[in-house]
Amino acid sequence: MPIKYKILKNRKFVYAVGEGQISFDDLLQHVNELAEDPKYVSPNLTQTKKLDGLTVEELIEQFKLVREDTIAIVQGMSEQDLNREGMHAFHGHGKLERFIIWAYEHVRIHEDEIRKVIH
Repeated sequence: MPIKYKILKNRKFVYAVGEGQISFDDLLQHVNELAEDPKYVSPNLTQTKKLDGLTVEELIEQFKLVREDTIAIVQGMSEQDLNREGMHAFHGHGKLERFIIWAYEHVRIHEDEIRKVIH
């Protein structure tokens, strides 16, 4: 089953949607299509460089914008959306609701790391 996506270039964000269970082949096809899309720039290749030279205030503003987008997407999800199942690259099989919790936990880990360094 194909995965549809939209590139939100001004936010450097890819919003992807699929129905039902997404197979590994579906995911691989999606990644390949995205890699061939001329509008897509991999954040893994540009993340560090695009942040070079930004002030702490600018970095905080960028962080806020990305988090606001994520919150808006999650707030717009239905119970049916949250119950969709898929495969996470690291955690394996699970429901979207759990993937959202993992994303939150991931950010909290980095916040804790920062706190340890500055205190």
